[in-house]
Formats: sequence, structure tokens, C-alpha cells
Amino acid sequence: MLLGQLRPKHTIQGNEREYTNMKNTRTLVKGALILIMALLLSLGCLAAAPQSFFDEVTVGELLTTVCRMHAAYTGDADASTISGENGDYSAVLAYAQTAGILASDPDCSRNATRVDAAKLLYAALPESEYPVINNNIRTVADMTAWSDGYRQTLSLARAGVIDGVDNNGTFEPNRNVTVAELNDLVSRVAFSERRVRNENTVAVEPKQAFRLAITGSMDSYKEGIQSGWEMDNRAGNPRTALNANGAIVDVMTDEKSRAIRHFNRMTDGVIEIRIQLSFAIDFDGSVIELCDTDDTPTYRLVCSDGAFCIQNQDGTLTPIYTPSRKLAELFTFRILIDLNKGLSTTAIGNVEYGTYPLLGDAVKYFAVSTSDETRNLISIGSSYMFSNYFVNENLNLTTEIPFDMKATGNTKVNGDAFDLLQNSTLSKTFDFTSGKITFNFNSYLPAGSSGVSYALLSNGKETAKLTVENSKLYINGTFVKQLSDKLWHKLRIEADPATQTAVCKVNGKVVGQANFLTPADGFDEMVLSNTGEKTVKVDDIELYNLIDYDVPEPVIPDGADNYTIGLNVCPLWVNGEHWGWACVSPFDDIRPVLGYYDEGLPETADWENKFMAEHGIDFQAFCWYANVSTGPMKTTGLSDQLDKAYMHSKYGDKVKFCLLWEAANASHPKDFAAFRDYYVPYWIENYFTDPRYMTINNKLVFSIFGVDSLINDSNFQIKELLDYMREEVKKYGFDGMIITASHTGTNSLAAYGFDGWQAYNWGSEGYQYSTNINNISTVHRNKDVYAIPTVSVGFNDVGWTAERDPLMTVEDYRKSHEWVRDTYLPQYSDERDWSHNLLWLSTWNEYGEGTYIMPSDGLNGFGYLDVLRSVYTNGGEHTDVRPTAEQKARINHLYPQDRRLLRAYGNYVTPSDKAYDDSEQIWSFTSPNAYKNYIELGNMKDVLSTSSNGTTFRTDSLNPDAIFYIKEKVYSGYTCDQIDSIRVVASGIPVGESMQLFYRTTGAPDLSEANSMRVVSTTTDETTYEFKVSTQNGWNGDVIALRLDPLQKTNVTFTVKSISVVPKPYEARPEIYVNSYEVPLHILPEKSDGVWYVPFEPGKNMLHYLLYTYYDWNYDTGVLNLYRDKKCVTFKVGSDSAEVDGTPMTLDGKVYQIDNLPMLPIESLARIFGFTCEKRDGNYYITTPERDLFGQMENEYTDYTWNFNVIGSSAGWNGGNMTIGFGDGSLILTSSNGDPMIYSPSDLDIDCSIFTQIEIRCRWNITGTGNRNLGFYFITDSDGGWNEAKHVTVPIAKTSKDEYRTLTLDMTNSAKWSGVLKQLRFDPFDTTGTIEVDYIRFVRNPDKTLIAANAETSDHSFISDNAEISVTTDPGNASNHVYLVKTKAGRNWAYLRKNCVFEPGKTYQVEFDVKLAGKGSDVTGADPSVSTDVYANIRYLDSKGAIDHINGAQNGSMLARIKVSDGWKHVSFEYTIDANSTDRANDQFTIYSNPLGEEGVSYYIDNLYVMEM
Repeated sequence: MLLGQLRPKHTIQGNEREYTNMKNTRTLVKGALILIMALLLSLGCLAAAPQSFFDEVTVGELLTTVCRMHAAYTGDADASTISGENGDYSAVLAYAQTAGILASDPDCSRNATRVDAAKLLYAALPESEYPVINNNIRTVADMTAWSDGYRQTLSLARAGVIDGVDNNGTFEPNRNVTVAELNDLVSRVAFSERRVRNENTVAVEPKQAFRLAITGSMDSYKEGIQSGWEMDNRAGNPRTALNANGAIVDVMTDEKSRAIRHFNRMTDGVIEIRIQLSFAIDFDGSVIELCDTDDTPTYRLVCSDGAFCIQNQDGTLTPIYTPSRKLAELFTFRILIDLNKGLSTTAIGNVEYGTYPLLGDAVKYFAVSTSDETRNLISIGSSYMFSNYFVNENLNLTTEIPFDMKATGNTKVNGDAFDLLQNSTLSKTFDFTSGKITFNFNSYLPAGSSGVSYALLSNGKETAKLTVENSKLYINGTFVKQLSDKLWHKLRIEADPATQTAVCKVNGKVVGQANFLTPADGFDEMVLSNTGEKTVKVDDIELYNLIDYDVPEPVIPDGADNYTIGLNVCPLWVNGEHWGWACVSPFDDIRPVLGYYDEGLPETADWENKFMAEHGIDFQAFCWYANVSTGPMKTTGLSDQLDKAYMHSKYGDKVKFCLLWEAANASHPKDFAAFRDYYVPYWIENYFTDPRYMTINNKLVFSIFGVDSLINDSNFQIKELLDYMREEVKKYGFDGMIITASHTGTNSLAAYGFDGWQAYNWGSEGYQYSTNINNISTVHRNKDVYAIPTVSVGFNDVGWTAERDPLMTVEDYRKSHEWVRDTYLPQYSDERDWSHNLLWLSTWNEYGEGTYIMPSDGLNGFGYLDVLRSVYTNGGEHTDVRPTAEQKARINHLYPQDRRLLRAYGNYVTPSDKAYDDSEQIWSFTSPNAYKNYIELGNMKDVLSTSSNGTTFRTDSLNPDAIFYIKEKVYSGYTCDQIDSIRVVASGIPVGESMQLFYRTTGAPDLSEANSMRVVSTTTDETTYEFKVSTQNGWNGDVIALRLDPLQKTNVTFTVKSISVVPKPYEARPEIYVNSYEVPLHILPEKSDGVWYVPFEPGKNMLHYLLYTYYDWNYDTGVLNLYRDKKCVTFKVGSDSAEVDGTPMTLDGKVYQIDNLPMLPIESLARIFGFTCEKRDGNYYITTPERDLFGQMENEYTDYTWNFNVIGSSAGWNGGNMTIGFGDGSLILTSSNGDPMIYSPSDLDIDCSIFTQIEIRCRWNITGTGNRNLGFYFITDSDGGWNEAKHVTVPIAKTSKDEYRTLTLDMTNSAKWSGVLKQLRFDPFDTTGTIEVDYIRFVRNPDKTLIAANAETSDHSFISDNAEISVTTDPGNASNHVYLVKTKAGRNWAYLRKNCVFEPGKTYQVEFDVKLAGKGSDVTGADPSVSTDVYANIRYLDSKGAIDHINGAQNGSMLARIKVSDGWKHVSFEYTIDANSTDRANDQFTIYSNPLGEEGVSYYIDNLYVMEM
């Protein structure tokens, strides 16, 4: 398909039928074209003309030729000889712009490329002059759909004007064009018979379109980071929490940090990445990359020398864009990766910057990264990633018309939608596709809209088109539906070249079908247009191939109509739109048979339809979340599984649906009018009028979760809402509605308009048969409406909370349903009304909440569903069909199937650290009948004798399973964590026989093989059989029962001498510190064989972050890899050896697991990485090279100020709905909505009487319209509700003009500012915009301040008689100043004193920070083990004659026990002055340190405040 290249395989011939029309239109100008050919071929006719056919052509020469062609074609004789005299192309450029050939002036002196030629030739003549003759050419092999000139090149190739350099359709767009090639092209344009027919097919196979990642924010509530992402912080600041992932921080010059989004590995298709990033500290060194499994890059965009550069295959960099402003600028990237063509195209800021070869051929993950040698801070905004869409545009990351779309007239982007004003169009071309496609979008059409069309084109001709005239919708001219202006409409065209038909769907329902307007075997363009007066809105445009799938059709069991079965469905599983699959991935029992699937795909819905239909389920009650309170609704929250999947599934008619309005956790209508005008029309148009909507006796079934919140909503009366809706649906042929309340505690429901009640779940006790039947019966007695029986399986919310509860057994599930069938329904349901044989199940898919009956292999498989089939249908036995690996791969895209978080299973019980007797407790069998005190026998034939060797037993002659039931007294004195092993001393056990110990604990309550251990006999002589229970999963909590099976053989005589409990040696459990930071432990350190172990628990103790490692964990092999310092350390469960880049290193003990987590020997872990590890006072202190960085973190909230000086740290501010970014010492908050907010850390515990103002230094720029009041909401210990009564604001301008402003808010303007402040919420404005915060500071009430000293000036009024006091730089933070109290020589209690006057009876709040400097003359902290006590001493003469007061504080301690290695410690207390003290001559506030031996101890003080309370 290339310029001027003729290949022998191709035929050059005319086609009179196809070209007759073109020849007729060009009869008058053809001679002129021939003349131009002659002029060109003669050479010398153009200024600076090439002298050889092999010479390259300049842009000026190419443009001159094209302009002459255009002039000749249009009959402009004066312009037919236009030229660039002496290199002056001004006349040529002027003509080109007037003729519409060019929009801007190019550099006429540079050499023209082949794509330049294609673009200009295509622009020279009308599109009609390039009819298609090569329909088999559907793409350009070495250009992507975004490549500059792609559309023109493809059109000329299909028209036979350009030809390829090989049979693969390679174009070489960037190679310079020669005179010979240009002559061939002009010849083919002029003479149709010279156009080239290409016999090779160059096309892209239709592929499934799917989403890869949805990331509105990098943070997520449950796991801190958005599901599917990982943060590699090896070069960053210390991280002590999972959240605050909005920035990648690199403060080192020998390591890098990354944010990584994993995928399932991809080797074909087209991937598009959209992401917003900003850069601080340094621009160079930032990297965007897509890599394969082995970390080899497939694509890299590198910031280097101030430019964005594409990395080439030889490692060199090609600059593509040099931004004028590099730092603190938000860049929007769009990256297209075409794995089939091996190409990438990159766009930055809505400008396309070229197409380049890929570096590899597969993608496993996407990463934003820093470089080893640079220091960087990269803030990550929203990102969206998907594959194989021709169009996917929801305007999430742009406020402009996207560069790959074309807009004419009055088309504009308005907020989150395209506005098509009168006489406007929006279009996009794409790779020609021959498969069936769907064209979806949401559109709002005001009443009376006309002149609107939404069209699919093929080769420039309309094929399928929706039109709107006077709010009537037509497809290809056929009326299909009247449109309402009360809602946005979900419009969809499904066009199939195989049948030459187009189906129109509106709001999920087929409303019409029509033949194509013109025959077409594919599509390559979409066009939206509006010639009417009303402004039309369009959003969420999607266009992609519809690929058929092979979910087997459901086989409905006989008797499925005997009962009506509904179930709750909570559609949380579009990964990225809720908490996602990551938090449930550690747990085998929460892995559905569909895998970690994507909701929103019809194929997923059909697997669910199949599972439900084949087991007797009649309808799904989809949780429905409103996201607006008034106005036309476009889409609603968590709606993809209903709106995008179920509505377009094949088998939706097999299982119907209804709505479960989620009113507890979503928007309510603003008032009755909003309900009437917007809620009800939305439900009617989208759902109620769908033939698949569930009805009983021609009444619509509708349920509400959160009824109490509606009852308590003062904006409307709930009965008025329901009564209106009941009457409204009758207009559509229904006989009313059956409205039920879900899970409300209100018993009197009839008065509010409800017909029935059903449970959503029965809580954590719902796994019991008794709970289900008792609750159902109780509700039936208490409610004044019919209680629909609900069976639940429990509430094992380990995915949400990491705490595990049981789920129901299949046997109890069967028993519960048999009770419903045989007892409840016959007694209470009425065969004359809707309640007849109706039941409601809890729940299909609440995996995180732990109430689900969706088949999961780790939890009963299809057991629950098979119970339903057997109890409620006559279907009998059948085989449950599971999807194959290939079928699962089609519905498992949004979450990488191989990524499972390393988390505890939830069975761990925190052990007691109470001291215990750790000597072995031996229970001897050497006295007659002594065994009866310790065991009960089972399946034993005889007790033969007792001697000093023990008691001899004989096993049964028939039953080989000999059993000792060990009595509670043997183990009752211990918890599991205190027992190391159980020992049995026995003889006579046949060689090869196994002695087996079964255990039941609170962590493993079932008697099962999984909860047992075996020891194989190797001799019949007396032997000690030791069961090392401490290493077993589930061995935690309390011991419930022990059972010993000595052997499994009949008629065997054996002797047992003793059974003993071997406790672990008692030792106080150590605390663990990394760089003086106490590791927060959930699973506690354990000692095994004399070695202390620490759990590697990334979700709780952050050890991977604290040690600056990146990790991966393999569940199948038990292998943990830790990456640091350019090496990989591998630990394997069961091994006492680790590997460092493959080289073995001996550990102090074997790695084992507790509750799934690998336990690592503490000292070995430190030693293998070269860390210092000391054990002092029973605790472990690990020091890494990052110690100084930890010191900086102590100062991010100091003196009641958040200074945001720690790069990449939000200082605990999080949550809300703002995107968090970072400057160099600032926090950058960006709002894309009308209600931005962010929360401070909780539990601030600040006395509101002491701090009366909040000061904020910031700069801002507001981009939207709305309230411009900057303010803080707050909650206190006595009032925990967020409300306007606790909201203080100041008005601000639209912009601070890039200047920082200091704003002060007087919090006493709220009468509620009293008591103890618990938390703040910062609301900068009520619209879109950005605010950059330098600091937020609490300001003390000056009338209450006795002493305020923070050392930020060199002056001070402290005195001392045995120490020197000076202001110096904080050793751990060069930007902070502190007071150094340096002891004088000798044994001194080194004092800092401040004269003051105390008021009798007053209580003072005292706060200060203290840090030891060293003893004697040392103030460098050279000896980290130096430890002493530092006291605050309130000196005054009290009524009892005492002056020194180092005791008697309230709410705190006046003493700090501190070590040099502790760093800074905060001291806070309250002290009340004796009300009867009268002498003020001795009043002083003082601090002193105790001496060590004959030397005093020096210390630092900072942020000293004494405040009157």
C-alpha cells in the first residue's frame, strides 16, 4: 500500500463501471491534469526542481504540485502554473489555505515524507475522486489508527492510488518521497486506469473489546491502594500505611520507585492507556512503561533533557515533545499500543506526537516509574485503560474535543458531555472492521428535538442511522420510539454486515430493526450531527466489535415454576468502581468458579443466568444506586452488570430481574417533584417496561433497602412516593406494584405503603439453621406485612474486615430450605395472592461481606445451588457446567488473575502474653487405672496391664481405628500459642503404622484430616512420638479438643507410657522497631526452637515498606521474594535456607506459616540485607540505611501544624473525593466534581478552648462555577456528625493569581467549637478547580498562652545554672530549629528553666518534644543505648511548703523515659496549681534530665507550650 511502488503481483487496469462517474465529472479538467503530469515529468518547471527521478522532494515542491492539481481540477487557470519562485512559497501557501488543503503553514524547505504526500494528495481533490477498489485493504500495516495521516493513507490505498512495499501492506510513512514516486502518484490520481488493484488482504481481525483498568483515584478504602495496583516504594519516603498512593516518591539517586498496574498477559490486540500525571522536584528521569512478565519493556516514554522521549529498540531516545512548563503541570497522556502491528502512538495534552516501533511483543503490566539516578515526585491522577475499542470516550480526562475526533460547527465539550448545538457535527474514523459492531452512547434530547442524527458509515456512506425529529426516534427512516426529556437515553445500534441489518436498542430494549441504507461489508466512521435548534448532549460513546461467545444455553429443570425464587444481587464487581477483587483475592473460599470476573459483560451475565436458571431461581433483585437527587439521570452507580451486561445478554429471558433500591447508601430524591419527574420516568423507561422485569399477577416487584432512611427523610413522605408510582405504572398496562422493604427494623410498614418484607442477610449468626428459621418466624410475628422467607448462608466478611466467621454447611442449607418449603410456605403464603410459594435468597455475590451462593470451589462448589434445584424443582440430578480456562479468560480482564494479596486467612487468635509454667507437663500411664484420668477409650478391645513401662492396650478385633479421647485437664492450663508440641511415649506400635493427633481449636474448630498430624512408627521399641502442633495452620486460640489415634490396625497390643504437653519456653514477646519506628503487629512475633520470628504481613505491619523492599508471594509454592539493593532474596516455607540471587544463605531457622503468613527469623532477615539488628530490653531494633528519612517523617505534623514538607506525604490527610498531588513542600488537591473535600487524620484530641483559629497558606485556581467559600467542617468528642452547624468558612476569589495567600478562620464563629476536636474536613470550594496548600496550622488562643517556644528565632528567655542553652539545627531535620540543653561537666540534673507566674487553682496544658543528645560532653548521639528519665517540674510554693512538683499530672505523664535511639518523644499532660498557694516568688516551669553515673545527660527541646485550660 505504498507510494509509487508497483509490484508484479498486482494488476493495473481500468474498471469502467466503477470509474464512469469519476471520468464524467473530470472530462473538462483531465487535459489539465495530463498537462501537469507533463510539466512535472519534464523537470525544471518548478523552482528548485529536482534534477533526478531519485531525488527527494521538498514540502514546498510537493505542495506546489498538489495546488496545481487542485487548480486544474477546479478550473482555476490562473493558479494552474503557481510556483515557488526562488524558494518563496508564499503564493503556494496562500492558495493552499484558501483552497482548504492546509490549515497552517508547514516548513517548505524540509524533505517531504510519504505520509505528507498522502495527506496533501487526499486533500487536493474531493473524496468522491477516490472510490474504493481494494476492499480487502482494511488497515495500514505500519501505522496506528492515531498516526498522523492514517485516514488519508488508508483511503488512497483502498482507492488504488498508493501501493505497498511488501505483501504485508507496509507503508513506511516517514521515509522521504522521491520524484519518481510522486510522478506515479499524480499519474494514478489523473488516470483511473492506472490505479492499482491489490490482491493481498490487509485487515485487522475483529477482537473482543474489554476494559483493563478503571482508576478514578489511586487510593481505595479497603486496601489503601486501588485494586490491581501495587506501589514499589524502594526509593521513597518511609511509608507506614497502605493509603496515600497518589504520588510516586524518589528521594534517592541509586534506586527507583514505581506504581504498577498488572494485567493478564497480552500478546495481541490494541491497548489504550489514558492517565494524568504531574511532576515535581525533577522532570528528567520519570518513565511511563509497559512491560512483559520478565520486566523487559514493550513501550517506554522517558523524560530526558527536558523532553518526553520515546525509547527506541537500540536504547536511544527520540524526543517527541518538549513542554515549556515541566513541573507542577498536569499532563494528560493517551498511549496506543498495537501489539499486532508492533507500533505505538503517543499523545500528550490532546496532541498526537508520532508513531514508533514497540520494543517487545507482549504486555504484563503498566508502570509509572522514576529512574535510579534521579530524584523525582510524580503525582498520579485518574487513569483508564482498555483494549480493542474503536471508540471509547467519556471525557473523563479532557475538557477539549479529543484529537482523534473531528468537530465542526458548534460542537463543544461542556463538563462531562459533548454539546451539539445547531449545525454541528462530531465524527471519528477508525480501522475498517468487517465484523458485527455495536455503537453505544448516552444522549439527552430536550423536548421537541429535531434534526439530530447518529450514523455509522462505510467508505463515506451512511449505513445505519438513528435520527430524531420532534423527539421521535427513527432507525434508517423507520419510527421506533418517542423520547422523553426527563432522562438521558441509552442508545445503541447493533449493525451486522452478514445480515445487512441494524438493530436499534433504547435503554437496553430492542425497539426496531432496519436494513442498511447502503450495502456494506464493514464500517470505518461514526458521525453525530445536529441541525436543529435544541442543544443535544452526548456522552459515553463506545464502538466495538460484538464477538459471539459460547455460554451453553440454560436447561430449565422440570417443575421450576412450582416456586418463585428471587435473590439479592449486589453488583460490586467492576474492578475499580468499588473496592475490587484485591481484598478478597487471598481467600480460596471467595474465588468464584468464574474467576475474578468482570461485571458489565453480557457473557458474564449469561454464565450467571445459566447458573441461576438451571437451579430454579426466577429473578435477580439488583441493588440500584441513584447518584443524583434531581435532574435527568444519565447513568447510576454500580449499574454496569444490569445496564451493560444483563440487558444485552442472550439468556436474560430465562431469569428475570427487579430493582432493589439502595436508599441507605445512595442519593435520595430531592423532593416529591424530583421523584415524580426524574426517578420514576428513569425506572419506567429503563426497567419497568422491559419484558424481562419481574411481575407477579401483572404487578411489578420492587424492593427498597434503607427504608428507615426514607421514612426519616424530611423532604418527602414515603407513602406519597409509593402511591404515585403505583398509579403511574398502571398507565403502562400493569395492575400496580408489589413493594417490599428489605432489612428494615421498622415493624409497622403497611402504613408507609409496603406489601412485604424480606431480609438482606441474617448477620454473622446466619450460618446456623436455627438462626434462619427463628428469625423468619420472629419477623412473621412482628411485621404488619407479609414476611417473605429469606435463607442466608452467614456473614463471613473476611474480605472486608480480615475477620472470619463461618458459613453454612450444605446440609444445613438443605435443612433450612426444606423447612421453608414444608413448614413456612404452606402455613403462611397465600395461593390466592402474590405471596404464594415466594421466597427470597441472601445473597448471590456479596463476596467481601461474606454472604454469597455463587458457586465457589473453595466453598461447597455448586452445593448451595444444587440444594435449590433439588428442594424446589423436579429437575433431579444434573452436571453443573463450569467455564473452561479459555471461557474464563474472556470475562477476566479487569483484575489480573495471578495477583493475590498476601494476607492472613482470618483464623488467627491473638495469644495471651500472660506468664505461665513452661516446664513439660507429663501425664503418666505407669500407675494402675491412671490413664482414666487423662483419656477415654474408643474402639479398644482390652486394657491388659500396667507396669513401669506404661499401660498396655489391645485394639479391637473388628474396628481398626483405636481412639484416645484426651481429657480437658491435660491441656486446659494452656492456650495454643503457649504449646509447642504434644508428646506420646509408646512402644509396640507396628513399623509403618501412623499415630495421628486430631485437634480442634477456636482457630480450627472442625474435626478433620486438615486439622491433624501423623507420625509414622519406625520401631516397636519405646519411642517418643512428637506432634509439633505449633507449626500447624489453625493452631491458635484455645484448645477445644484433642484426639489421639495410636494406630489403625486390629488385634494389636501396644503400650503407652505417657502423654505430655510441651510448652514453649516462656519469654516476653518482643516489640520490633525499624529505624525507631515501632512495627504495628497484628500477628505477633513467635519463638520456635529458640529463634524469634516476625510475620511478613504487608496488609498490617507494613514490613515490606519499612524495610524498603518490593515483594511477590506465590501461594502455590510458598515462595516469598524480597527485592532490594538490586538483588532478590528468596524465602521458601519449610526451608532454613534463603537464596540471594540464587546463592544459598543459611537462616537461623526454617520459614513457616501462621494463618497463611510466612514467619521469617528476625535476625536472619536483618543479616541477609546487611541491616543492624540489636536486641535490647527484650525488644528488637533494626536499623536500615534509611534511618534519616524516618527522622524527617516525625516532623510532618509538629507544633499542631501540617507543613507538608515531606515529599509525597499527605501527612495523614486522605479520603474525600479530591485527587491528591504534591509539590515541593506542598499538597496539591484537584477537584473534578462539585463537592470536593478531604479529611484530616482522626483522633486529633485538641482542646478547642486552647486553639481558636485555623490558619492555612495556599494558592488556588477555580475552573468551574459554584460556591467559593473555603472552609473547615469539624467533629468533636460530644458531636460526631458532619453538619453545617460545625462549618466555618471564608470567601475567596476565583483565583489567587499563582500567589500564596494566608487565610485565617476564626473557629469560634461556630458555637459548636468546644470540647475536644476529633477531626477536620477541608472543603476548599464547591466546584471544580485546584488548590495548593503550603501548611495548615492550629493557632493558639493568645489569652491562654503562658509559654510558647518553638526555637525558630535565636532569642530565648530560658535559664539554667548547670547547663548551656542554645538554639541549634535539629540533627534529624535541617529545616527545623530546636533548643539544645547541654549539660555542664560532672554529675548534673541538667535544667531548662523559665520564669513565669502561675494562677492558683488553674489547670495548665503542657506540651513539648524531647530528644536525648548524649551523656557527658557528647551531643551527637554517638551511643544510641544512652537512656535516662526526663522530667517536667512545675516549681512553685504550694500550701504544704513543697516547691518541686514532678508528680500529680492529669491526662498524661510528666516523665519521659527515653533513649537516644528513640529520637523525638512527645510529652503532654495537664497540671492543676494548688488553689491555696499564695507565694509566687518561686514560680518556674522547668525541665531536667537525670544524670547517668557521674555524668549529666544533654537533650533537645522543641515546641514547648504551657497553656491555661
